[in-house]
Amino acid sequence: MFKYLKFAFIKSKVFIIAATIAGIGVFSCVEEFDPQIIGYGELLVIDGSVIKGEDMQKVVVSRSTTIADPEYIPVSGCEVIVIDDKGNEFPYAEGRPGEYKASIPQEYLSYNSKFQLQVTTPNQNVYQSSFEPLFESSPIDSIYYIDESKQTSTDVYDHGLQFYTDLKAPDDATKNYLWQLQETWEIRTSYEIEGSWKVDDYFPPWYNPIDSLRVCWSNADIKESYTSSTENLVVNEKKKIPLSYIPATSTKLNVRYSMLVKQYSLSDEAYAFHKQANINEETGSLYQAQPDQSKSNLVNINNPEETVLGFFWASSYTEKRVFFDGPLTTYNDNHCKEIIVCEPAFGQSLISYFRSLGRDLYLIALSFDTEKTDSVTSWGFPSEQICIDCTAEGGSTVKPNFW
Repeated sequence: MFKYLKFAFIKSKVFIIAATIAGIGVFSCVEEFDPQIIGYGELLVIDGSVIKGEDMQKVVVSRSTTIADPEYIPVSGCEVIVIDDKGNEFPYAEGRPGEYKASIPQEYLSYNSKFQLQVTTPNQNVYQSSFEPLFESSPIDSIYYIDESKQTSTDVYDHGLQFYTDLKAPDDATKNYLWQLQETWEIRTSYEIEGSWKVDDYFPPWYNPIDSLRVCWSNADIKESYTSSTENLVVNEKKKIPLSYIPATSTKLNVRYSMLVKQYSLSDEAYAFHKQANINEETGSLYQAQPDQSKSNLVNINNPEETVLGFFWASSYTEKRVFFDGPLTTYNDNHCKEIIVCEPAFGQSLISYFRSLGRDLYLIALSFDTEKTDSVTSWGFPSEQICIDCTAEGGSTVKPNFW
């Protein structure tokens, strides 16, 4: 028996699979075990796509690692080319190690064209994908959310926003779909900055209120992707396809939250790969039933018996955005309740106290001189700087143009 292999690269969840390669059978084992993996690390992983509507196309080449010792092992120095069914070649250039990009003019990304990926590694092995068709994606019918309860563990229920999409496509359109999500949320701090301390300051802080770091916006790609098919349905329609779930306790729902949904049309092979990848993610625990390997469409033409991981696919997308104005229940700022009072030790100066903390701080004025209203006699700061500085965890003060 073998542990899962975890294949390290962007969206590595795609490759959390059972080690059922090289003739090893699939086992339905749920027992806890800790074997040594011999000969199944460092398989080549190639992940790439050609997406109509994107400015840059990307291919990532890496080596797999075990789940016990996960890391990103890029493969640099590859020659990466995408070829279309008309013989046009599009070379890619390496940026970050193992990451190759190219800008393919949109006029070459016509619907129903086919594209093939070719990767030549530094040791002159040549890996090719099958030719993948680029289908037109149908418009997104609707995106919405419902306040629902979910069971998080035995006898414990949580509630939050469950997002859904409805699919309504022409009968002659593709039947296989993939959804990828991006989220944006507004951050408002619990406290206004009333003073500051920098580690190289020579003077104590003074009262200087600012509100420029009070409101921010943050965004992220949701790592999970979602698949569904209408292949066995009478019509190319489907209702209430579940997407992401955001618990009510999430601070993302405090003010305003937005989700951008991108809908892709897939070939049968690409759909099977992404669907299995999602199953692998859902059952990815080492101690749960082991999933099947996601079938790759890449082969080493020098050695067809070599196991290659990953997939190359082509598609177009349509997108739609939905907003939620929070909070869902009550404004969640419990993490901001703790205020640390700046109290120098006996005989210690305030400057010495701040220097002992060893970091920059934004401060709250806790008390003032009764005769000088702008003279602070006691300072404090929240235990988490995100409570007073909206940029502390990557937020931006630049308002998105869609907000």
